[in-house]
Amino acid sequence: NHGYSRVGVAACYRSYHHDPKNVVIHLIFIPVLTFTSLLMATTTGDFIQLPYIPINGAALIAGAYLLTYFLMEPVAGASMIPVVGALLWHLNKLHAEYGAQAILVAGIVNVLAWIAQFIGHGVFEKRAPALKDNLVQAFLLAPFFVWFELLFSCGYRPELYERVERQAVAAINKYRAEQKNGKAK
Repeated sequence: NHGYSRVGVAACYRSYHHDPKNVVIHLIFIPVLTFTSLLMATTTGDFIQLPYIPINGAALIAGAYLLTYFLMEPVAGASMIPVVGALLWHLNKLHAEYGAQAILVAGIVNVLAWIAQFIGHGVFEKRAPALKDNLVQAFLLAPFFVWFELLFSCGYRPELYERVERQAVAAINKYRAEQKNGKAK
């Protein structure tokens, strides 16, 4: 049990994504899933129309994610705002220009991205994905995991990375010991 500390939550998620090949798969396909899911969420229509960014399902979901990330790690969360703003602008433009065709392609690509991630877990991690144990946490943390991996690779908060990594390795070792004894989930 990692509790709800930012280190504990990040370490828990990281413990399911530790094999380098699986990490690469997730670094590629989590953004694809985020992009395609938010594109499909633009179909809700606009609740409020602001200049350049309509407030629709995609904007509400992205806003909830950003708020959560900001509360977990303010600098990292705030650093996502321009990226997410540009993403929302692009998604709304795609939906406006291509309509149902864009949504159909997004749906197909979304399914393929899920398949790639499940293969990554089965083949490389040799364990079920995080969503098996905590669906909401897995969906909520996936994009932030990618962002953190990017930030950590650029030298962001090395002490935080070390704490997350230590806890993740401890969780992996515990899981493997339980698996050996037939007690793993």
